[in-house]
Parts: sequence; structure tokens; C-alpha cells
Amino acid sequence: MAETWDLPSIKPSVDTCVTALQLAESLRDWAAAQGSAFPQKHTMVFALSSAFISPWLDRPVLELASRIWSWITAVDDTVDSPECDHASADAILRGCRAVAAGGPHGDEPLARALAEIRDTVAALPGHPDVAPLWRDAVDRLLVGMAYEARSESGTLTGYLEHATYTVGVPMYVVALWAAMERVDPVPLLPALRDAAVAVRLANDARGHAREAAEGGLNALRLGLSPDTVRHLVGDRLASCERRLAPLLARADPPAVALHRMAVWGTRIYQRIDFRYPEGEGPHRTDWKTIEWPAPLGAS
Repeated sequence: MAETWDLPSIKPSVDTCVTALQLAESLRDWAAAQGSAFPQKHTMVFALSSAFISPWLDRPVLELASRIWSWITAVDDTVDSPECDHASADAILRGCRAVAAGGPHGDEPLARALAEIRDTVAALPGHPDVAPLWRDAVDRLLVGMAYEARSESGTLTGYLEHATYTVGVPMYVVALWAAMERVDPVPLLPALRDAAVAVRLANDARGHAREAAEGGLNALRLGLSPDTVRHLVGDRLASCERRLAPLLARADPPAVALHRMAVWGTRIYQRIDFRYPEGEGPHRTDWKTIEWPAPLGAS
């Protein structure tokens, strides 16, 4: 051979792929039971992300993780739908916020699914350490979705503040932390924000044409150039890794999960937009890789 490939062992990759296949089957059944608002075409992406981001966690936790992605997407699709007026969207989001705060679901499908997720997270061993943080992440996600649903223009500052949560990374990662014992989230929060902003801007860089056609808010629509967005993704990724470096050096599980989420979310958007228009998708041969250049120097 002309060169030596530094390839990882195939055995753990196979094991993780098998887990993803099992998660996909479980998620399809769960989503179908929740109602028509829950997406079926993104099932494998959600299963793969959960299997690869934290493969050491037990399967019930990974099932919970994949359900969180499905729920976030279902809420997003529902409030963005042309058939859902502002009053209906507000009612759904208010109901979900009440559930996040510990209230009943009233049998509305999205609120009912969130109540199930909430109760599952609450039963995890690390929940007492992260309970306020998880409630806050879910609430901010819902508030952000209300902002995006109402705003046809918005401001860049307002968008980024809300979109850091609507991308779903804080809700998802904190739920993973709840499955880990003796978690101190405070030192991890700056890196969590870096990761969320990086994934949000990577999403915007990849999907801005689709979102513009759909009328959705996006950092590029609000004034940032594509080059600036790409640099900011690299900037925030580097900042996240720098903040986590001491914890990653000793394989601290909460830090590892957060770092792998940041890498997964930004790397997948380098290559595809899984929220593709109908008839197009990850199989397309014309996806062009988006590079995240050297950092601009985030603090």
C-alpha cells in the first residue's frame, strides 16, 4: 500500500451501528404512537446521532435521546406549518411550557409526549444535579420557537439568543447528563453554549436557501455573510474544545458527550442538510462540503 490508513477498530463501529438500527426501530414505533406530527423520515438520523454521541449509555437512555430529537422536530414542524396559525402555535407552546414546569399535558399530542420525556428524565440518577437546568433548556427552546414563529424579520441578536436553544443541543445534552451520576454542570455551561451556537450556525450555513424559501429565520437572512458564519462555527468549536480540554483529557463522561454532540452536529451539516425539501436528501451527489475555517478568536 502506498499509504497507511489510521483506521479505528471496526468492532465498536459495528456495535454502534447495530444499536442505531435498534433505536430506529424503537423510535419508529414510538413516533407512530404519538401521532401524525411526529416525523418518520428522519428516524435514522435521530437514531444514528444518539448511538454515536454517547454509545456507552444504556439503550433506554439512548431511546430517550432519540425521542427528544423527534419531539423537537415535531414541535418545530408543527409551529412552522402554514396550517398552524399564531393562536394555535401559541396554545401548543404554552401547553408544552406548562408540562416542562411539571404540569399536566391535557392530552395534546406534543404536550403528552413531552410529559413522557420529562418523567423519563426525572427518573434518571443524575436528574437532581441538572433538574433546573433541564427545565430551563426546554422552556427556552419553547420560548424561542414562539419568537421564531412570530418574527418575519427579527434581529440578529434576538435570533441568536433564541436559536441557541431552538437548535435543541442544550435540551438534548442536559438530558444525557441526567443519565450520569455526580454531574456538576456549572463548569460545562460555557462550552455548552459554544456547542449550541456552533451547531445552530452550521445548520444555518447548510440550510439557509431552504429556510429562506420556507420563510424561516436564519443568521444569513439577518445580515451575517456566509464567510462570517463559517468562521464563527470554527471559532465556537475551537472555544468549546479549549474549555473542555482538561475534562476530555481524563475522559469525563459529561464533557465527552458534550464534545461529541458538538462534533456530530457541525460535521453532519458540513456534508448534508437532513431537513431537505421533499424529493431530495442525503443521497444527493451534489452536496458540497462546507469547511469551518480557523477560529476568529472567540473568548
